[in-house]
Amino acid sequence: MLPPSDPLARRKRAPALHELADRDWVLFGPDHGLSELVLGVCARAGFTPRRTVQTSQVAGGPPPLAAAGLGVTIVPDNVVPDGLNAEIRGLRPPLARQLVAFSRQDLVAPRAGLPRCAAGAAMGTPTALSAEVIT
Repeated sequence: MLPPSDPLARRKRAPALHELADRDWVLFGPDHGLSELVLGVCARAGFTPRRTVQTSQVAGGPPPLAAAGLGVTIVPDNVVPDGLNAEIRGLRPPLARQLVAFSRQDLVAPRAGLPRCAAGAAMGTPTALSAEVIT
């Protein structure tokens, strides 16, 4: 995401990450799961982002702060609120991350009266699903 005032916001094509090296950044705090992702891709692009604001929130944090002109940010597109006055661009090349989700293949409804932990154990065997998400 780019603030509307950023010169790259006027371009139609997606910026390369290294083009954002000299910008101020709205970043996630060190304990946030996306912090390592953003810092890692910036490092691979050859720079350390210049942190102006740090937040632990996803939806209520970086998107409105970037729109307010405090810096650029990288967030999953599903957390950008509708109607936000910011320029939303993909990256060249697109940023991908691997996600793993667990589900139960053989779901069994817990019996009434079982303690919560016993009911959870009766739910079945976990199975993993892996996917690549493009941001």
